[in-house]
Amino acid sequence: MKYVIDTYAWIEYFIGSEKGDRLKEIIRDDRNTLITATTCMAEICSWALREGFNHNQLIAAVRANSEIEDISLDEWVAAAQARHELREKLNNFGMMDAVLVVKMRKHSAKILTGDRHFKNIKNVEYLGE
Repeated sequence: MKYVIDTYAWIEYFIGSEKGDRLKEIIRDDRNTLITATTCMAEICSWALREGFNHNQLIAAVRANSEIEDISLDEWVAAAQARHELREKLNNFGMMDAVLVVKMRKHSAKILTGDRHFKNIKNVEYLGE
């Protein structure tokens, strides 16, 4: 299975929460492919700096356990379109979240997250349920 891993899931993994245990299971299964967008890497780094974690260690852990993908211009455009469509149903759906939707569609993957903005979106595995 392919998974696009949201910042939320990585943070739960890093703090060792029960929600983060699901990502641990996914990492352990060699049949899975994990994808992390560079936007999530920036969010992880920002969170680590704010919370006093060693951001270099966290970035290294993400790189060791997932493929890091840049966002192309075409993907940014597709994200703008996806955001526009999703905002018709979901208030406050953000651009960074829309980038993950584009990556999910590109790879025929699931998004792993606990972010409330993704609740009830198809092909999302929602942590905590």
